[in-house]
Amino acid sequence: MDETGAVFDCVPVEQQPALKGTTERVPTAPDLPKMETGGGDERKDALFPAPLGANKTDHFGNVMQCPEGTIQMRRLTLDDLSRFSTLRDFFRKGPRPPDRPDRDPWPR
Repeated sequence: MDETGAVFDCVPVEQQPALKGTTERVPTAPDLPKMETGGGDERKDALFPAPLGANKTDHFGNVMQCPEGTIQMRRLTLDDLSRFSTLRDFFRKGPRPPDRPDRDPWPR
C-alpha cells in the first residue's frame, strides 16, 4: 500500500494484462546508457528518490518492493470503477477535444 492508500499487487511478468493472449517471450529491458558526469562521479539514475525499495515499508510493515520476475500493478477497486457511468467510459483514455471525432472501439 502506498501513502495514498492505493494497494499494489506483484504480478508475474508473463501474467500482466498487456501480454494476455500472446505467445511471444517477454522481451528483456535494454541496458541503461552510459552517461558522462564530467567529474568522475558515478552516474545519478534519477532526480527523485525511488518510491519503492527493499528498505521501504508501508504502514502495515510490508516491504514495498516486488520480487524479481514480477511487476507492480495497482489493484482496481469498486470505488475506482463506480466513478464512471459505464464500463466504456472507464476504458476511454480521457476527455476528447470537441473538434476531434470519436473513435470508439466499441460501436454502438
